[in-house]
Amino acid sequence: MSCTRISTGSTSIDYILAGGLPRGSVTDVFGAAGTGKTQIAFQTCYALSFDFVKQKGKGEREGGEEEGKDLRSQNEYPPRAVFIDCLGSFRPERIAEIARARGTSKFEDEILKSIFLVRARSVSKMKDVTSRLCEEEEEGGRFNNCRLLVVDDVTSNFISETGRGEEGLMRRQSELALYIRELAFLARIKDVAVLITNSVRSSGDKETEVEATGRILSMYSLYRLHLGKRGKIRFAKVVQPLTRHSYSEFEIRSDGIP
Repeated sequence: MSCTRISTGSTSIDYILAGGLPRGSVTDVFGAAGTGKTQIAFQTCYALSFDFVKQKGKGEREGGEEEGKDLRSQNEYPPRAVFIDCLGSFRPERIAEIARARGTSKFEDEILKSIFLVRARSVSKMKDVTSRLCEEEEEGGRFNNCRLLVVDDVTSNFISETGRGEEGLMRRQSELALYIRELAFLARIKDVAVLITNSVRSSGDKETEVEATGRILSMYSLYRLHLGKRGKIRFAKVVQPLTRHSYSEFEIRSDGIP
C-alpha cells in the first residue's frame, strides 16, 4: 500500500486502486469490448506524460537559458510510457482529445512525443520489446525515464498463434506464463508500472464473465481490475486483492474518465 503509484488521471479509478497503478508491479485490467480498458491505458499515458512535460518545462524555466539548452541537447522528450499495441487499438487522436478537453492542448505534441508506440502483431515482437527494456543499461539508455509499460491486449497474439485443442492450449498457457513472469520481473527491476489489458469469455450457465487465462495472470498481478457494463452504466471492480473500497461506477467523456 505504501509503494509509489502512477495516477490513471481518473479520481474514481485511482480511489479503488489506493492511489493509482503501483510501480514495481503488474496491474491487470480485463473486461468485455467497449468497457473502457484501452481508455484507462490512454488516460494513464496522458496523465503520466503531461506531468513529465509540465515538470520539465518548470525545470527549464527555473534553470535559466543555459540549463534549458543543456536539456534540449539531450533526447528532448524521452519516453515516459511504452505502449505495446497488439490489436491496432492505439489512437493518438484520442489522447489529443483528452489533452484539449482538459485544457492542456498547448502540451499536446510534447505529450504524444513522450509515448513510445510499438505495434506488435506477434508474440516474438512482444517478447523482444520486454527483453530490450530489461537489458538496457542503467545510464544513457533511451528508456531510462520510462515509468509505464502498457500491453493492450496481452493474450490476443498468444491465442492467434497457438493452435486449438489440448496441445495448443498447453503451449499457450506455458508461453503466456513465461511472458507475464518476464513483465513482473521487468516491473520490479526497472521500478515501472506495468498495465496489461485482457478480454473475457462467458462462463456459460452462470451468465458471468471469466477472464481469458485469468489464473495465469493472477499469479503475477498485484491488482486485477474487472470492467463491465450494466445498461448505460459502466463499473470497475477490484477482484484482487480484497480491498475495503473496491467498486466504482464511471462514464467515459471527451476528457476521459472523471
